[in-house]
Amino acid sequence: MLSRVRVSRCNVFVVASMLSVLGFLVFAGVPASAAVTHTYLSQLTGFGEPTAVAVDAAGDVYVVDSSAGTVDRFSSAGAPLAFSASESYVEGSKLTGTPGGSFGEPRGVAVNDENGDLYVADRTAGVVDVFSSTGVYLSQLTGPPATAPVPGPFQCPWGLAVDQSTHDLYVTNTCEGAVVDVFSSTGVYVSQFGAGVVNGFSRGVAVNDLTGDAYIETTSEGGGSSSEVDVFGSMGSFLTPAWNGAGTPEGPFGFDTLHVGLDPTTHHVYVIDARSGVVDEFAASASEEYLGQLTGTPAGPFSGPQAVAVNPANGDLYVADGGEGSGVVDVFGPAIEVPGTSVQAATGLTTTTAVVSGSVNPAGIQVTACEFEYGTSTSYGQSAPCEPAPAQIGAGNSPKAVTANL
Repeated sequence: MLSRVRVSRCNVFVVASMLSVLGFLVFAGVPASAAVTHTYLSQLTGFGEPTAVAVDAAGDVYVVDSSAGTVDRFSSAGAPLAFSASESYVEGSKLTGTPGGSFGEPRGVAVNDENGDLYVADRTAGVVDVFSSTGVYLSQLTGPPATAPVPGPFQCPWGLAVDQSTHDLYVTNTCEGAVVDVFSSTGVYVSQFGAGVVNGFSRGVAVNDLTGDAYIETTSEGGGSSSEVDVFGSMGSFLTPAWNGAGTPEGPFGFDTLHVGLDPTTHHVYVIDARSGVVDEFAASASEEYLGQLTGTPAGPFSGPQAVAVNPANGDLYVADGGEGSGVVDVFGPAIEVPGTSVQAATGLTTTTAVVSGSVNPAGIQVTACEFEYGTSTSYGQSAPCEPAPAQIGAGNSPKAVTANL
């Protein structure tokens, strides 16, 4: 017989196997007060290969479709949203290039909330194109000056992020001599960091606008077997130790590409582990504190997640998923703190009855329902209410013992 305890108001279940006296806890080792999840909402479709997502202060969503060579714009409700510029490279809700021609290989996108400027990293052209909020082409960044430690031009500009407190633009310049270049909102070179640490796998960057910390993924080269997230302070210093994913359900990140993103409201850090096809969520800190994980949608697991972004207006989470020819952007609701739960081994086992026990830590959230679900398979099918009742469990911050007679 299998059982699980279900507690509202979250969509995460803690599952316990009750074959004789065997128990299994899904969130074992994760602080009950810190675990979070997200509710699936909807999906944006029609992309060939969505590789980057950005959301501006108004909630408008920008998606880079690398295989189509476009940047698509949507409203927060998911409807295509046209650029108002009438230039030849503007096709309704799509940017297809600049006055000089089509994008070569667009990879990164970011928005400056101070003036609405839109940045697009074109990897093969080796530039970052700048557009107004209406889609008018403004200018182009070609790389750091000759006086920079690693001078320009860009080799392979890829990931983009804007520190919304300073409005500086961060550009990951991958390929040989990989670094992160920083420019002001007017395009003036500011600084450079990461030489000798970031590498050709350091494609994305995320910036915490409260602390100035920057998060960049790297993967061991030369036959290595691991990936990590490197954290740099506001002055560009490498903060050790790097994040290795040891606290996630899959364990340390393996040899594969990672992608990073950041929630501008909670400042949680998201790390896509391409090897496992999951999105791991970490606390807003320079240290590694695992909070939870997304593995897919109700339709199934992610097929190839490549980017993550959060709407600063409402907290919705966007995950760009899928390889060339079959891409989508899945939309999830804001982070929800999950009451901690645990299930213990069953007692009083007979051929028809059992007593199950566990605990619920509301983590400051009022519990409105609590029940054990049970059955002969993971479909369960039957339930029994927790004792004591939800009103007695309350909304405290310490575990409350619960039982049920099955």
